[in-house]
Amino acid sequence: MTTNSGERSLHHFVRAVDLADNYPDLAFLECRRIMEIMIKDIYCEKMNVNEVPKKLNTIENIRGDLAQNKYKLPRVVDACMGLVQQLGNFGAHDQGGAEMEIDRMFMEACIVSTQALLRWRYPEFLFNKSELSIKPVLSIDIKSDIKSQKTPLEIEIPKPTKTLRVRMREFVESNYEIGEVFKIGDLKRRFSEANPHNSPNAIHGHITLMSANLPSRLSHQPKKDGSDDLLFRVSKGMYRRYVPEEDPEPIMHQNVPEHEWSSRLLVVNAARTFHPVKNSRCYLSPDTGGSYKYSRAAYIGLYKDKAVRCVGEILGKIIVSEKSSEPIIDWINDEEIPEDTLTELARVQIEQRWETYPVKALVIGQLYDTELVKDSKGGMVRNNFSIDISKLEHTSAEELSESLNGLKYSDIIN
Repeated sequence: MTTNSGERSLHHFVRAVDLADNYPDLAFLECRRIMEIMIKDIYCEKMNVNEVPKKLNTIENIRGDLAQNKYKLPRVVDACMGLVQQLGNFGAHDQGGAEMEIDRMFMEACIVSTQALLRWRYPEFLFNKSELSIKPVLSIDIKSDIKSQKTPLEIEIPKPTKTLRVRMREFVESNYEIGEVFKIGDLKRRFSEANPHNSPNAIHGHITLMSANLPSRLSHQPKKDGSDDLLFRVSKGMYRRYVPEEDPEPIMHQNVPEHEWSSRLLVVNAARTFHPVKNSRCYLSPDTGGSYKYSRAAYIGLYKDKAVRCVGEILGKIIVSEKSSEPIIDWINDEEIPEDTLTELARVQIEQRWETYPVKALVIGQLYDTELVKDSKGGMVRNNFSIDISKLEHTSAEELSESLNGLKYSDIIN
């Protein structure tokens, strides 16, 4: 069982590293999965059984049962597991807004602890096979970081004079040869180190925008002159430079009319659910049609008190028909998000916050505050409606929030 468990653990670890910058809560969830796999593997080995009893349905229960049977994990291992488990729970459950505190520093601690546990449990399997070897994930030099700390008044990060689009093209063309295949996570980390002024979400949005064969690029408004045709997705997580003379025609609005969703903002009435949705980044509603029916969209806007108060990218839509049934993906907007990660996050939120079935979930990326004011009489009567945002300047949810801020419905709705 250990070999299979090692393979699965490595699979989820690589995902966690790739997700850490843009979706830290999903990365926490991947690390928690590794803990579940590992503790079940340990239990089966020590108790000489093929599977863990169903009554031991949590990591805490399994660890407790092991302790009762006089098998105690090494103290440092137990401490690491506790840290990763708690951070994993933090990413999976609604924390009343506290999850907005997550940043790269805390994600690094979770990643490094998980990596240490993998080295302890699967040393030969994970680190002796060259095809499965992984590089250290820490990109922060802690000692130099402490020595170089300055007061807020002393910190000066000069703003770049070139646009992110231009800098991304120059960086890729300078660092990657034509035909060279590279991990998208490698590009994100290296570009982020060279461009600390830009947020991880802005970098992720521009990589999507400049990937010529990604349908989701359409929600970021690629330019018709070809200047945004920079990258080509080879497979999940693997990219190379786009070659116009050899590669298929770039995906654009004019040649893919069925992707009208990419320029739509879905406004949902969140008057009663605003904070749970914002905190969990998961919008739940009955899957019963009628007033709850909505079409695919690139972004979601949460309406409350006569205005859209925040917007974010929709990562995907998941449907659960019955309490005992498995989540089913209806559609995914971000091709790099693992499907089972989305379904797991939706499942956890549904179990916590919903009682009736069938139900559908929209898993959302980071939400950004804005104020798009409803200037007509009355509040929002409908459950939802869709807005065409193709004429608004944006390459990410963050930029869309800035473009919408201060506008009225009458400014953008015909």
